[in-house]
Amino acid sequence: MSATATEIQFPENPTKGQEFKADGVDYKFTGSKWRKVRQARPELQLATMEATIIKPSVIAERRRTRSTSDRERKAQQKAVDGLVQKAYDAWVKAGKPTEWAKMPGANVQLPATQLDTLKSAVYSAGQYLDLRVRFGNITIAERDGVEYADVVFTASDKPVSADYPAPNGDSAPAE
Repeated sequence: MSATATEIQFPENPTKGQEFKADGVDYKFTGSKWRKVRQARPELQLATMEATIIKPSVIAERRRTRSTSDRERKAQQKAVDGLVQKAYDAWVKAGKPTEWAKMPGANVQLPATQLDTLKSAVYSAGQYLDLRVRFGNITIAERDGVEYADVVFTASDKPVSADYPAPNGDSAPAE
């Protein structure tokens, strides 16, 4: 099986907000680049939906597992897991600050084409390690003719469950 890529010829000298359609995909010019326009999700039809409350035993049978007992995590994902763990360790060492400006974290610079893959891997690591991962502003700049993304993120404890609110009324752990 082989795949061929189609090069899209975008209009020259576009204006901000200008729209363009190619191969059935809508694009919009942001002022600096063309972006795909998200298609609206269909509305949920509540009249045709059946919902019931079920026993915990049914929930237990249908649990999705994310354990590694069935399969080994890939080396690439293990490396990202390690980076997220190091960011978390730095956060703990700093005294578990809750203010963004005082939170240590990780900084990654990579080709912008790999940004979505990195974000997915970082979120996956957070899920695997049972940590909260938050991204800061992502900047994209050109270096040697290639767009690079500069990404920062933090890893911290997940907020306290709403079932057991913190004494301060916040979802974050009390200090």
